[in-house]
Amino acid sequence: MTTPAMFDPSRCVVEALEARGVKLSLRLVVDAPRGVMTDPIKAALTAHKPHLLARLGRDAQWEALAAQRWGPALNDPTPGIIIDRPLSQDPPA
Repeated sequence: MTTPAMFDPSRCVVEALEARGVKLSLRLVVDAPRGVMTDPIKAALTAHKPHLLARLGRDAQWEALAAQRWGPALNDPTPGIIIDRPLSQDPPA
C-alpha cells in the first residue's frame, strides 16, 4: 500500500514516459553577456555541472514549496507576528 508520504507524482510521470520509450534529460543553459564566459568559467561550469543542476533543482523545488506554505505572505514586505491567544493569557515574564 502506498502512503501519501511515499507518493511522488513526478515519479509516476517519469515511469509512464519511460514505459513508452521517452527519455528525459537536463541541460544547463547559460545566458551571459558577451565576453563574460571565459575559459576558466566554462571549465568550472563543466566540472561542476551535476552539482549546479542539483542546486538549481533544489532552489526551484524550495521556491514552489515556500509558495505553497506561505502563499502571498511570502512577499509581504512587513511581516508581522500573529498571536493565537488573547494577550491576557500570556505567561508572566
